[in-house]
Amino acid sequence: PGIMGTFFTGQNCRNNEEVTLIRKADLENHNKDGGFWTVIDGKVYDIKDFQTQSLTGSGILAQFAGEDPIVALEAALQFEDTKESMHAFCVGQYMEPDQEVITTPDTGSLSSPLIDTERNLGLLLGLHASYLAMSTPLSPVEIECAKWL
Repeated sequence: PGIMGTFFTGQNCRNNEEVTLIRKADLENHNKDGGFWTVIDGKVYDIKDFQTQSLTGSGILAQFAGEDPIVALEAALQFEDTKESMHAFCVGQYMEPDQEVITTPDTGSLSSPLIDTERNLGLLLGLHASYLAMSTPLSPVEIECAKWL
């Protein structure tokens, strides 16, 4: 759902180079499309995968079967022996809406679509001013009236 692609990647949330940043909109879209992600201590966990693993009775997670999945996940994160296996359900790091990085482009590197037009207009105005400064050759009437000017 949304732009996230695969849902259960099994990423380890402690490896900061590979952590996916998940925005509130991504979380809501995933949950609307039938997923079940929740935020615990700033990390996003896939509750659906956790619930499936705990219900199948695989290892330590079987002790949390039948409990509310969010409460069970929070409880599982408290035990040292389950912490390592819980990282498999971590989808990424939650990014608060006010933490979103807004990048502003460098105005020096931007190119205006009218930059060529502006440059050509400047050239034409300069050529016209030069033409007016040099003027055309004087006509006979101008030469005759020059003594009065």
